[in-house]
Amino acid sequence: MACLRRFTELLGVGLILVGCGVAEKESSSQLSSFNGGAVDYISVVVKDLRFNAGSPQQKETQVCYAVFAGSEGFPSDPSRVVLKGCQRVTSTVASFLIEELPPSVDGYVVSLFQDMNMNGKLDTRGLFGVQVPEEPFGFSQNPALLGAPTYEKCKIMPQKNGERFEILMRKIGG
Repeated sequence: MACLRRFTELLGVGLILVGCGVAEKESSSQLSSFNGGAVDYISVVVKDLRFNAGSPQQKETQVCYAVFAGSEGFPSDPSRVVLKGCQRVTSTVASFLIEELPPSVDGYVVSLFQDMNMNGKLDTRGLFGVQVPEEPFGFSQNPALLGAPTYEKCKIMPQKNGERFEILMRKIGG
């Protein structure tokens, strides 16, 4: 859990963001409340990744993700994240597997951000007195962000192993 970072305000809503390397599975005690489900892994396609135009030497960044397997604690409670990790990316579209999904009868939400400077955390900036992401971010189901992202609007219900889900990256102010 040391790699989890809490970003307390995203347009007035908390958001869990992760950093720091390889995927980590949370302890089985945290997963004991989840039952049902038969999907072990999903495929995630991330689109609209960005690279610093002023930095021609930047050839890669990483996409860091957090997976929730129930609405409790979404989006701001790090103790409710069941999987987390980062994947290196080198183009504006990337795909990877999220493996070892715990059983869940309430589906999953994948939240992610693009770690542009590879520092293991989501960089933020002040905007009208609120801290907002400086780096691109996204959620499964690509909900409109005219308010708080809800679990129901972001939830995916995979029906088979390897099912593909596309997430579009967004950036506030650019």
